[in-house]
Amino acid sequence: MGRAAGAEGRAPARWWLRAPGGPLLAIVGAKVVLTLATDGRYGYHRDELYYLVSGHHLAWGYVDFPPLTPAVARLSEALFGRSLVGLRVPALVAGVGVILLTAAMARHLGGSPRAQWLAGLTVATAGFFLGANGLFQTVSFDQLAWALALYVVVRLVVSGDPRWWVALGAAVGVGTMTKFTMPALVAGAAVATVSTPLRRDLRSPWPWLGALVAVAVAAPNLAWQVAHGWPSVDFLRGQNARIRSQNPTPKYVSDQLLLLGPFVLAVCGAGAVRLWRDVRLRALVLLVVTVEAAYLVSRGKGYYPLDVFPVLIAAGAAAVAGWARFRVVVTGLIVWALVGLPLALPVLPRATMLSLKLQDARDDYSAELGWDHVVATIASVYRGLPDRDRARVLTHSYSEAAAVDLFGSKLGLPHALSGHNAYWLWLPKRTSIDVVVAVGFPVADLQRWFDDVRPVVSLGQGAVVDKEAANQLVAVCRRPRVGAPELWSRIRLFS
Repeated sequence: MGRAAGAEGRAPARWWLRAPGGPLLAIVGAKVVLTLATDGRYGYHRDELYYLVSGHHLAWGYVDFPPLTPAVARLSEALFGRSLVGLRVPALVAGVGVILLTAAMARHLGGSPRAQWLAGLTVATAGFFLGANGLFQTVSFDQLAWALALYVVVRLVVSGDPRWWVALGAAVGVGTMTKFTMPALVAGAAVATVSTPLRRDLRSPWPWLGALVAVAVAAPNLAWQVAHGWPSVDFLRGQNARIRSQNPTPKYVSDQLLLLGPFVLAVCGAGAVRLWRDVRLRALVLLVVTVEAAYLVSRGKGYYPLDVFPVLIAAGAAAVAGWARFRVVVTGLIVWALVGLPLALPVLPRATMLSLKLQDARDDYSAELGWDHVVATIASVYRGLPDRDRARVLTHSYSEAAAVDLFGSKLGLPHALSGHNAYWLWLPKRTSIDVVVAVGFPVADLQRWFDDVRPVVSLGQGAVVDKEAANQLVAVCRRPRVGAPELWSRIRLFS
């Protein structure tokens, strides 16, 4: 009697684990609760300030990113007002979308209900995906665009229906409007196509229709690039050169190992083996290898190719779900995520985080702190000017400019001017630069542009944790040697 009752009592738990919806819903719920609970702990990231300001200058393009993220920032602000947590809600929604799409890929790759929620758990606990959704940045929306494109590729490969090429074109087009990473996926898809039986589709109209759809979706940004002289090409050229110098191969590899962890990598490895053994699915492995190789050769940042890993995770979950030591992998995924959680999400109080110097391990944390002090310092200099009614604030970086634009009005500051990235496009053609509060420029440069340069104060390291803002000089400049148009050309910076 007791044994029967015990078995009956355990039945609901076993049903819960077998059902595809139950565990997956729990995983998504845990991610949502944890992310929302920590979203407002530190402050706005420098890039979040920039995206918000960019949303006030809606356009089909910007120097350093396509138009989708600023549009989402504008929508978020319309829905939630000036709320840090509200701003980050769309990033969280994108992260949930990646989990659900990865689980769906596992299902179409033959995964059981257990495999589906294991795929979701693996994505949810991977440091790269977990940490990305705690900030409003292009990364979250880029991950979603890649997951959507990969889901379509899985459907294309598994079904053999060439009509999926049109959906892939639409997904690539949307991704192109999100971040400048889609060429890597297109290259991977091209290699996978010509190297596998997928090349038969090239004799049909569907891949070419998909290409037309991708170009049509991305056309507004392409037209904007042409009209503005391809500024994003200049930006990417400078950015890629800097990234190559900062990311030698050993760092590239070690960053990936840390961002994924051993148990996520075990699932990915199992997925690669499973896909390679099935001739129908081998195209998916070739896609992943091509993307990885492209970034390795170009020496990009270690996290760049990780957008493609959900397809390996989905296939790996289908394999690992049948392992005898399945529970060891599940436990390892959860424990590894908990150990790395303070670096993925701001779960620790600000003082504790700083005492442990976690801002040195993750630059994003330092980039969320000190902007109130930055704006207050600039405002104190501005308010001390007897001729402040004619003064403009000119910053070297978009970070300080965006902080001034969002928080400075309450302190009496005018909108900031800058030549950095998209701010250069927003510079007025005609404006007075008789009196300038300059932030972040070397004195030698200022002395070439103004006859009267008076350094006033520097942003303090103690109050400004952000490494790019700390200790920058704030100076008052008068009697310009050049006019505004010439000064704008000299301060232009795409990086």
